[in-house]
Amino acid sequence: MLRDYVRQFRPPKQLSTVCRYETKPGQQAQVDWGDIPTLMRKPEKYASSISFVMVLGYSRAIYVEFTNRCDVRTFIRCLIHGFEYFGGVSDVVLTDRMKTVILGTGENKKPLWNPTFEDLAATLGFTPKVCRARRPQTKVKAEIGNS
Repeated sequence: MLRDYVRQFRPPKQLSTVCRYETKPGQQAQVDWGDIPTLMRKPEKYASSISFVMVLGYSRAIYVEFTNRCDVRTFIRCLIHGFEYFGGVSDVVLTDRMKTVILGTGENKKPLWNPTFEDLAATLGFTPKVCRARRPQTKVKAEIGNS
């Protein structure tokens, strides 16, 4: 009862705002995996299908590919298919801190890139970037694509 009474005298809680940022055309692509529940032929039997989602930062154009696994080779293949679909490679590719992209962090908290992914980035000429841990709003465009 005391909490209910005191609540009216407390100032309202301030919600922290997140500054929205926009990118220039061709500057950034955001990439993420998603789980899609799939109905099997047998009644009431569900399985999970994996979706690869690539969203361009400026236009919000989206590329989705469904796969059976999310290993590094599948990730590389999906990235290449996404770039082919969009007709070019973005300057930056922003991802989560997934094992197909980074193997961990070094002493200076910089990512230790998966060698296969790092080779692809060097070959295609994009800069790989990862989100900060537990900050999904950094990559909100791809997160929305998984909804």
